[in-house]
Amino acid sequence: MIVVEDNEVGEIQRFLVADAHIEMGSVQIGKEKREFNPERVFSYFRLVENQLFDFANKYPSAFRYIPRKAYGYLTRPPILSELYKNVLESGEHNWLIDLFFANPLLKIVDKPLPKQQQIRNTEYVYRIAMEPPYSPRFYYNQEMSFGLRNPPGWSCRIDVDELEKVINGPNRSYLLDYIRGNLPIFVTLDRPEEMDKLLKWIIFIKDAGLKFPNLILSVKDHKPWEEDILRLFDIPNVMITTSGATIASLNLIIKHLRKMKGDWASKIIFASSYPETNTGDGIAEILSFLLSKNLNANPQQIQRILAGNLLAMLPLRPPYLQYKESKASLIAQLKLGRSTVAELSRISQVLAAKQIQGIISVDHTLTEKGGGVNLEQVVVTVKDPASKTATSFGLILKKDGTTILSGWDKETEQQMKKRDADSFSEITIKKAEKRAILLKTPAQLSKLNLILLDILGIKNSHEVISALQYSVERTHQQPGSIFMCEKDMKKLELEENDWVLALETKTGQWWPSKVGIRRDCPSRKILISNQDAILMRLGEESGVDLVKYSGLIYDIQDAVFAFDAPGNLSESEVISYVYLHEREIKEVLARHLHGRGNKLWFDTKNIPIYFTLQKTDPTLEMGQLGKVEPKNIEFTPLQYTSNLNTIVCIVLDEGMNIRDIPLKTVYSVRKGFSRLTKLVPELMDFLNGLGEQISRAELACLISLQIIQSLIDNQSDGKFGLCIVTDSVNKFSIQRGEIIQNYVSFSHDMQSEEVLTALIYTVLDAYKEPLGEDNFSLAFRSIAEMMEDIGDERPTLVEMIGNGIDLGDKEPIPYLHAISKTQKYHIDYIGIGEDFDPKKIEDYLKNLSASITPISRFSLHTFAGHLASTIYDLVNRR
Repeated sequence: MIVVEDNEVGEIQRFLVADAHIEMGSVQIGKEKREFNPERVFSYFRLVENQLFDFANKYPSAFRYIPRKAYGYLTRPPILSELYKNVLESGEHNWLIDLFFANPLLKIVDKPLPKQQQIRNTEYVYRIAMEPPYSPRFYYNQEMSFGLRNPPGWSCRIDVDELEKVINGPNRSYLLDYIRGNLPIFVTLDRPEEMDKLLKWIIFIKDAGLKFPNLILSVKDHKPWEEDILRLFDIPNVMITTSGATIASLNLIIKHLRKMKGDWASKIIFASSYPETNTGDGIAEILSFLLSKNLNANPQQIQRILAGNLLAMLPLRPPYLQYKESKASLIAQLKLGRSTVAELSRISQVLAAKQIQGIISVDHTLTEKGGGVNLEQVVVTVKDPASKTATSFGLILKKDGTTILSGWDKETEQQMKKRDADSFSEITIKKAEKRAILLKTPAQLSKLNLILLDILGIKNSHEVISALQYSVERTHQQPGSIFMCEKDMKKLELEENDWVLALETKTGQWWPSKVGIRRDCPSRKILISNQDAILMRLGEESGVDLVKYSGLIYDIQDAVFAFDAPGNLSESEVISYVYLHEREIKEVLARHLHGRGNKLWFDTKNIPIYFTLQKTDPTLEMGQLGKVEPKNIEFTPLQYTSNLNTIVCIVLDEGMNIRDIPLKTVYSVRKGFSRLTKLVPELMDFLNGLGEQISRAELACLISLQIIQSLIDNQSDGKFGLCIVTDSVNKFSIQRGEIIQNYVSFSHDMQSEEVLTALIYTVLDAYKEPLGEDNFSLAFRSIAEMMEDIGDERPTLVEMIGNGIDLGDKEPIPYLHAISKTQKYHIDYIGIGEDFDPKKIEDYLKNLSASITPISRFSLHTFAGHLASTIYDLVNRR
């Protein structure tokens, strides 16, 4: 959601946001593979959100609606966010975009992917949209291009070149169903001349006696169309998405629509076309324009564009499923209602983990023809993965806390043809009052789980009830297992040494554990060792739900754990703690199974540090568990995995030959580069040659190598650049076809041993470079060029390393000015040597986002903490 302050009336507004067009899947060319999955989608939109805040901070007077950073509960739809949970995925996801309409990746630019990749991507998107944890936020669109035949969805997408083939091909019946059902049809266009194909198809539809379809047109790039894009609005029942748009093209479109009858905002739908987001203006720029004083739209118009127009075209539950009736209903009054949705979420997590049932969609009602979204009214649709039928129920949160759940039957379906909030409220409350079980007192809460399971359509309720709400007792037993009484084990169909997933009911923290029988254990209680309770952050008041794990346990050959401390410890203190206790931590981690999303906590100075899987070989998919030996474990600060760009610029001059830098501990430096020395044995020769006093050039190499090693586990879409400046500039580059690229990507290139090895050799060769006069004008020019090449979709950290400043023959002002225009960046100038004087460079950096870090002695862990802190400040800066 976007939370804004309306400058005209001084009120806070919240806008639900639906992205009408994203694409997901994988692209494989030879050995190279890149995946576009939900995690990457969330990461991208976190960057967009940061850019939007940057624009608001930089140009507040340009906004009518100023985006505001708000508490978490204000930035998420309350019911959707509560139900969007899963026992195996407790990570924090971005909520700038609340709902995504997903299609498979079928081509890159204009080149279609191989057929098998298209099929795999189609199956992948279907699975994401139909299975927890992502299904409540991802809508499945049926893909009809390239002759693909897929299951039906909320709507369909067709490339304009494929329209004639589809109407005469195997998807014809599906397409006609969408048209007759008034469901939207997404059509993608590229060039203006393709409009003739669209018109020809529409004439064919009309001649066939069908009504005009509801068309949502996505133009890949608005720029070549110029004023021709206005011709699209001559077509009846047409809307256009913002993907591929520029502010200029949107201005042109809106100016045209304002001359027509009706509300101009009812013809525009927000979409990003992720991952192909670079054809028009940036997504943050488009959102800024919609919120601007220049556009001066009212709140209803903005909400229509961001979600209302699209949702108003869709029914309140998936049209592609078959349904069984449900009349079970519940009214939980006042304070009792507040816990009902949380309990529903908890039961849903257990059902998903046991693969009994998953939430398919959570659909909101609308007011003012899509100009408002009622966040307290939804229809929830759930489905057994093995069944062809689904179940739906209405859910209403009233202002006094009362919660109403009402099963969806045939009569409700006939009465609720649209997403009208008033009609929905009236019908749902009326039906619930006739047939609902009423909870008035806390004593009745003992019935709540059974009632909720009845509403969800679960027949064998005892199977679920037996898994819920076990109390926890900490004991002095051996770590590694939890213990239960034999009676509870039988109810859960467990045997000794089986694996269970334990979900802490308040925090969502989960962990896998072996289970055993203790005859002295009371019923509905688990016994856990004090050591394991600390690792899981369990107290005497904790409660857990238990689910048997029946999957395979994988042998992890290499595992990287990211760590962080959400407390008052500095990054350097955290890193030092992990280094000092490395062996002990690895041994503890090796005793446990691990999966994506779970955390293990270690206490230091009463401030906890947690560890979570960042990367494994082989890759663990969601829901899979694996074990790893201590020798195969590596650690990285969580900050190093952030989605950012990084540029390292080493400036070498004669002064860099001065040997005046003491190494704090030579041994720790040699040990600290163990991951890089495995790749490049010559690096160990360099490290062994270092004494207790090293040259400034050698320190510049150490710092650069440490930055590279710190970022090798970063799997974001960020980019890394390296340049070495003497009398000339040497930029590290790789060749892609005929293109020379002066940067490498973290997610792809940095995972290649060949690229990583070349980077290491480039740094090792740097301190051997002929040393002349330093030229900081040349360095700033190189940084400005690299920042332009890399782009500003994500924050950029520049680590500039030198021992002074000599501007040479040219002033750097033009280059500094170019750097200052970058949206989000920070220059960390590392000044080396006892005689380094920060005052000589302060004046040049005063108008930049920059800091100066003098280093006269070197400690690996101190610099690691400094780097982590600098990254954190940049990425989280508003």
